Amino acid sequence: MLNTKAINLIATRQMRDRVFIDTNVFCYLIDRKDIIKTKQAITFFKSIRDNDIHVSTQVIKEFCNIAIRKLKLTDLELKNQIQIFEKLTISDTSCSLIKEALHIKFRYQLQFYDSVIIASAIATNCDILYSEDLNNGQSIEGLKIINPFKD
Repeated sequence: MLNTKAINLIATRQMRDRVFIDTNVFCYLIDRKDIIKTKQAITFFKSIRDNDIHVSTQVIKEFCNIAIRKLKLTDLELKNQIQIFEKLTISDTSCSLIKEALHIKFRYQLQFYDSVIIASAIATNCDILYSEDLNNGQSIEGLKIINPFKD
């Protein structure tokens, strides 16, 4: 079931929030082994389609790595799947962003790559970060974190 808090937050906010989406949410769109989360991911993406959606190059690289290693997609399947990112705003991971990620990592005691995702979301002025990997409801540097798969 889609996170009811996420639905309520989406319903009460302006129609065009700037949202950043972590890798795992995209992976569930194509995960043939977890049908429940795949359905949740599809419902989630339909619910946020009017928002300004952002990702970083890190998200795309991680998505490709997971699709190859864990989901066993072929070359052609993966090339077809990454077309979803062409419709989104993509930011680069610069050295200055890495420095900010290090600040976030040590200040909040987070994993490094999670901190890079958070720093990317903050740098692109996003209001919400959707991720399964972080604490649902947590706010970091003004960025609201929501797990779209949590009830």
